[in-house]
Formats: sequence, structure tokens, C-alpha cells
Amino acid sequence: MKKIQSIVGVMIAGLILLAGCNQSEESEEEPLKQNQEEQEGEEQSATESNENNQIIGMAETFIDQLNEGKFDEATANFDETMAEQLTADKLEGIWNDLHNQLGDFIDQEFHTIEEVDGYQVVLIAGIFNDDDVTFQVTFNENQQIAGFYIQ
Repeated sequence: MKKIQSIVGVMIAGLILLAGCNQSEESEEEPLKQNQEEQEGEEQSATESNENNQIIGMAETFIDQLNEGKFDEATANFDETMAEQLTADKLEGIWNDLHNQLGDFIDQEFHTIEEVDGYQVVLIAGIFNDDDVTFQVTFNENQQIAGFYIQ
């Protein structure tokens, strides 16, 4: 999350620097148009950042719920297809298998978020006693979990 905030901060600083370095003689309307476009771009970036932060938080909460044994709560945000394919009991079995193979769950660390075919895919490193895995939590446009994979 701090990486995303840092990237947004660097982008905004870069835009400000570029706007200040523009020494060409443009009409008075041109700088106003540029400023409006920059503001719209910054607003869009901030909106996307807020949406990303929300989805990242939802993915982290999902992993926390698994670790805490709250499998019914973990499946509450599944889309229709996921709810049909991955019940709370199946999810509990998967988590128990992970625990048996990798030891105790220690922590999770957000890795990245990317958009793939209209879905937001959150990658989180899962740190266990004996080994680490990557959790891939996929969200649809309604911010429901549409996929869950362990690598």
C-alpha cells in the first residue's frame, strides 16, 4: 500500500515539475486547458488508488478470515460462480491442507494489484513456517471475489 502511495506522490511531483518547466509562449487558454487535464488525471488516479486500496484491504481481510477459521465469513463476498464452486467446507479443507504442508501461517504481505480482462487481481505473499506461497485473489467489477488461487 505504501508503494502505491509513493508512486502516486512521485507522479504528482513529476506533473508539477513538468508544468513548471513549460517555458513556451502559449495562449492564456492553453495553460488553463492543461491544468484542467492534469487535475482530471490526478482525480482519476486518486479514485483508482482509493478503489485499489479498498480491494487490497478486502483481499487481506479474506486471508485473515481464512487464518482465523472464519470460512463462512470468507465466502460471503464470493460471486455466484465462486459460491457454487468453493463452499466454506471446501475452503476450510484447502486452508487445513496448507497448514499441514507449510506449517503455521505467520503473516501476509501485499505484492501487487493488476487489471486483467476487467478483473482486479491482487497478489499477496503468504508467509508460513516452512515455506511461502502467493495468494491470488481476483475481484469482479462489483468488488466480489471471482477467483482464488494459491501458487
